[in-house]
Amino acid sequence: MKSQTPTWAIIVAILMMLIGGCGIKNDIQSINIRSILDMKDKILENMETKAKNSNKTNKEVEVNDEDNDASEPDSLEQGPEQGDAGSMTSTTDSITSEGMTSDAKDTSNSDMKSVKDMFGTMVDLPEKTIKKIITFGYIGLFFSFLFLVGGLFLLIKKSFSIKLAYAVLGTNILFSVVRWVMLSGEGGTLISLGNSLGAAISIFTCLILFIVILSSDKTHYEEVYTDG
Repeated sequence: MKSQTPTWAIIVAILMMLIGGCGIKNDIQSINIRSILDMKDKILENMETKAKNSNKTNKEVEVNDEDNDASEPDSLEQGPEQGDAGSMTSTTDSITSEGMTSDAKDTSNSDMKSVKDMFGTMVDLPEKTIKKIITFGYIGLFFSFLFLVGGLFLLIKKSFSIKLAYAVLGTNILFSVVRWVMLSGEGGTLISLGNSLGAAISIFTCLILFIVILSSDKTHYEEVYTDG
């Protein structure tokens, strides 16, 4: 008669299949890295277009204000002194307004350029690095599929289930280390950070699962039984 699958095996199996499923999603994103980078370029272009349109609108507003000021007739009811004072006040306000508008526009352009340059630098990738990411994406699909298989066979009582789980975790640790080393320091800051963080999480998770399997009671998979 078959014995019940231990709780630790069920938990580890579910975690391995979840990791495999998430890994497949991430690996597909790595394979489609070119499309993601194209989206980045479109975002930057949209940011630049909006900034230009905003500056164009500000210029049109300034021109309209200047036309309105030029079309206003001088007041005949004011005395000479009052007219001079009013003219001086209007001129001062106009200069101040134009100076503030110009400063604000320059600040806006500078901020937009800084954001664009920073964002572009963080995700900028040379062609060599893109090819590496795509290659590791295809290889990662294989290891992600192994995670699904390894988790599935932990739920099925087979003599090789534990050995398969060890092999899946061990090879994935090795693959994560190789990917970490090969992609470390290449490309933009954001890409390097994401690669390092992803590799560290993958290695840490595999080590935890490896220790759980190693320290758990595995007699369930060592039993010899016959159905019926």
